[in-house]
Amino acid sequence: MKLLLQMILVTTTLAASSTLAFSPDHLEKLKDTNQCVNCDLVHADLTGAKLTGANLSRTNLNFSKLSNVNLNDAKLIGAKLTLAELNDAKLRNADLTGVHLNLSNLKSSDLTDTKLSNSELIQTDLSQADLSYSDLTNAKMVNSNLKQADLTGANLIGAILVGADLTGANLTGATLKDTQVTSSILCNTTMTDGSVIDSGC
Repeated sequence: MKLLLQMILVTTTLAASSTLAFSPDHLEKLKDTNQCVNCDLVHADLTGAKLTGANLSRTNLNFSKLSNVNLNDAKLIGAKLTLAELNDAKLRNADLTGVHLNLSNLKSSDLTDTKLSNSELIQTDLSQADLSYSDLTNAKMVNSNLKQADLTGANLIGAILVGADLTGANLTGATLKDTQVTSSILCNTTMTDGSVIDSGC
């Protein structure tokens, strides 16, 4: 029930914001200075942009197009990225603490060493993503798609993976203390000790 209410709230909020376009001034500021804190970039098209080290903390990037973007070492603390396209994005060593990535597409993205603590990744597509050594402490990943994701050495303390699809995922060396995995799919999933579980196939 709590998850349902949360998703209803997300949908309602997005319905209100989906008709809004990004601020051209804010987009220009990002291009000129490589930073735009607390900006409005809803629906912005930044496909393939090179934004290494950019500061986009608390910026609204809902519905944005960020496929193949380079955000290595960037700061997106508290940013809103719901329903964003981030497939094949580079986010190595980026700080996404407290970010909202619900219903977003991060397929095949590189999130190595990325900070994602207290983030929301509900129903997010993280299939084939590299999340090795990432910090996912207390992250909400309910019903997320983690098929063939690399979670080697990841910190998943307190993370909520209820209903997540971990088919083919690699969790070797990951920390799963207090991690919730109820109803998650474990099929050809490599666990923390290197053993493979096929119970969910």
